Amino acid sequence: MDDLSFLEGILSTKKTQDPGEEDPLVLAIARKTEAQKQRQEASQARWAACQDHKVWLAEKNWRKEVRRKKEEERRRLAQEAAVEEARRAAAARPAEIPAAVRAEEEARDKVRVALQEAQERWLETEWQPQLMKRKQEARSIRMEAEEAARRKQISEAERVRYEHGRMEAEDDAVRAFENTSERECQRLSARAQTPRVAASIARSIEMVLEMRGLEIRWKQSLEERRLAEQEALLHLMEERKERDYREWRVLVHEERLRRLRVQNREAHREASLREWKRLELLGRDALREEELKQSAALEAALVKSDWQKKRLQEQGISPHRVLEEAKLLAEKQRKTLEEVGPKQAEQELWEALLTKNRLARAQKEHTDLASAQVQSRPFMQKSETFKAVEEFQDPRLSFKSMDRGSDGHGLPALKTHSGYVEELEKTLKNIGSAPDDLEKQVCCRRARMAMLA
Repeated sequence: MDDLSFLEGILSTKKTQDPGEEDPLVLAIARKTEAQKQRQEASQARWAACQDHKVWLAEKNWRKEVRRKKEEERRRLAQEAAVEEARRAAAARPAEIPAAVRAEEEARDKVRVALQEAQERWLETEWQPQLMKRKQEARSIRMEAEEAARRKQISEAERVRYEHGRMEAEDDAVRAFENTSERECQRLSARAQTPRVAASIARSIEMVLEMRGLEIRWKQSLEERRLAEQEALLHLMEERKERDYREWRVLVHEERLRRLRVQNREAHREASLREWKRLELLGRDALREEELKQSAALEAALVKSDWQKKRLQEQGISPHRVLEEAKLLAEKQRKTLEEVGPKQAEQELWEALLTKNRLARAQKEHTDLASAQVQSRPFMQKSETFKAVEEFQDPRLSFKSMDRGSDGHGLPALKTHSGYVEELEKTLKNIGSAPDDLEKQVCCRRARMAMLA
C-alpha cells in the first residue's frame, strides 16, 4: 500500500509536468497499478455478486484447478525441453568423449550383458525346474483332494442306499410281524371260544387275582408288623427315657439331700448338738431319720403326681399342658415377687423409720416434760408415778406366715432392712426340708437375695 501511495504521488507530480517529458518507466508502473486496481475491483465485484458460499467455493476450486493445470503444463514443457536438450547434447557428445571413457562404457555394457545372461541362465536352469516342480506338487495335491471328495461322495451315497435298504427291510419285518400277530390273534380268539379253553383262561385269571391278593395281604402284614415294631421301639425308648429320668432325679435328690445335710450340720451344729447327742445315745441318727422323712415325702409326692396324671388323662386333660401352665404361673409369681419385693421392703423400711422417729420425738418430749417437772418441784422430791425409759426397742413386726394368703406374695412383713434380713435368715433355718416347705424356702431365698442386692 505504501508503494501504491508513493507511485500515486509520483503520477500526480508528473501530471503537472509536460506530457512530452513523461518517463516510460513511470508510465509502465502507472499502467501496472491501474491494471491491478481494475483486477481488484473486478474481484470485489465478483465477490459481491456471489450470493451463495457454494458458488464462491466452486470458483475457488476452479481457480486452484486452473493454477494446478498451468503448473503441470509448465513442468511438462520444462521436462520436454530438458529431454530435448539432453538428446541434442548426447548427439553432440560422441565426438567429444575420449577413448578411456568409451572403454569404460563398453566394459560396463559387457558387464550388463553378462549379468543379463546369468539371470536368464539361472531362470532356465534353477527357477524354471522349481516352478515346474511346484506346479506338479500343486496339481497332485489338487488331484488328491478331488479324489478324496469323490470317495467321500461315493461313501455317502452308499450309506444313504444302505440306510434306505435297512429301512425298507425294517418296514417289511414290521408288516410281516403285524400280519403274523393278526393271524395269531385270530387263531387264539377262535380257540378261546371253545368251552375248555374258556374255563382254562378263567382259572388262570382267578389264580393271578388270588396271587395278587396274597401279595397285597403279605405287604399289609409286613407294614403292620413294621408299625408294631416301631411302636414297641418307641415305647421302649419312652420307658428308657423315663427310667433314666427317674435315676437322674434320684441322683439329684440324693445330692440335694447331701448338700442339705452338710448345710444342716454347719447351720445347726451348735443348736442341735445336744439333741443329736441325745438321739445318738438312744441309738438313732437324726440326719438319717430326716432323710427318710424326705424320701417318704418325695415318694408320696411321686405317687400323688402319678395319680393326678392318670386322673387328668382320664378326664382328657394333657398333664404336660398343666405342667406348662404351672411353670408359667410360677414364672409370673417370681417376676411379681422380684418386682414387688424390694418395693415392699423399701416401703416397710420407710414406715419403720417414720415410726421410730415419731416415737423418738415423743420420748424426747416426754423426757423434757419430766425434767421440767422435776426442776419445778422441791429438791430431792421425786414423783412416784414417773418412770424413765432407759431402753427403746426398735419397731419391728413379727414374722408372718409364709402362706400365699398372708400378704399376697408370701413375703414376711418386716419394718427395717436389717431386721428383715435377720428374720429371713432365722426363717430359713427354721423351715424344714419337707416338700410342702420347699416353696417357703424359695420365697425366703428370693426375698433375701433381693434385699441384699
